[in-house]
Amino acid sequence: MAKSDTSNTDKYFDFIMIINIYWGRVLVKEGSSFVNYAEEMIDKNSELGLPVIDFSVSEEKIVNIFLKESSNYNGIDNIEARLPKWMKSVVSPAVLTPDQIDILSEQIKKNKAIPVLKYAPKEFFNFVKSVWWFVPVAIWKEDVLSLIVVDKNGLNSIAFSDTTEISLISPFDRLTEYTLDRLEPTIERLTLIFDNGAFQTFDFFVDEGENGYLSIIAAILDVRMTTINKSKESDGWKEGAGGEGFIQFDNVAQLYDLKYWNKTEISRPDPRMFG
Repeated sequence: MAKSDTSNTDKYFDFIMIINIYWGRVLVKEGSSFVNYAEEMIDKNSELGLPVIDFSVSEEKIVNIFLKESSNYNGIDNIEARLPKWMKSVVSPAVLTPDQIDILSEQIKKNKAIPVLKYAPKEFFNFVKSVWWFVPVAIWKEDVLSLIVVDKNGLNSIAFSDTTEISLISPFDRLTEYTLDRLEPTIERLTLIFDNGAFQTFDFFVDEGENGYLSIIAAILDVRMTTINKSKESDGWKEGAGGEGFIQFDNVAQLYDLKYWNKTEISRPDPRMFG
């Protein structure tokens, strides 16, 4: 009886062995040809690079400020860029250093105060009434690169390919849980989980060991989540139910100015006024 062809099975088990070696699940003799092969495959798959995205020249100059090399998005070519013509006005008031982001995040949580950005690009106010935060460039659901605008109702972005209108993509009234993790050292990932079991990911490129723009959304949710939960059975938001307040900013420099934080009144809604 002829032997059956096991080449495909052998390749499958080779692949499983590589994965197990990568995660430290298998002990094999160092220096063996298989280990060398596995290490070669792992090194090949961990090369860093940029995603391949179809941009105009002007868009590329703007977006490249925020892109960094990674292994997850290295050479990925299925990401659709959804950027408005007025993208330049989004970037100019948005560039913050990691230290400035850390100060803002700490003050939001320490004071239980949500920022209200009066200086946000005027184009945003064609779609939302108030801006709590915005991320100039993020990748959401791993295949759309666009801006993110946060307001009381959730996360907004350019939801459809055939328009540049900003609309709600992640409603807070359906939110049950969120996490902020590192997908890898240069990618900060925010994951939102909803009451129907669905989830949505948002990725932002950072320097290794630094926090990025998504950490501010996580800080806002830290102080907002009680109100979100207590508003589940309500027709509107039970403002102040979690004890959070709001603080207005007229320019970007005020965000990380501790003197401004200390002297500016934080408006705290009385939850009794909201049912």
